[in-house]
Amino acid sequence: MIKPQIDQHSLTSLLVIFAVNQMMIIKIYFLFHLGYNILKNVRSVYLFKSIKINL
Repeated sequence: MIKPQIDQHSLTSLLVIFAVNQMMIIKIYFLFHLGYNILKNVRSVYLFKSIKINL
């Protein structure tokens, strides 16, 4: 009866590790995407300001 518990526990911990890794990958991807969008917006704002200054 002890062996199935150990197997269940190891399976659960593997699932937890997998889920955490997935979350980290999603977080990293989301942060990268967010940072890229922010940089793009900042660059477009600067371009817009420079165009306004030129006009």
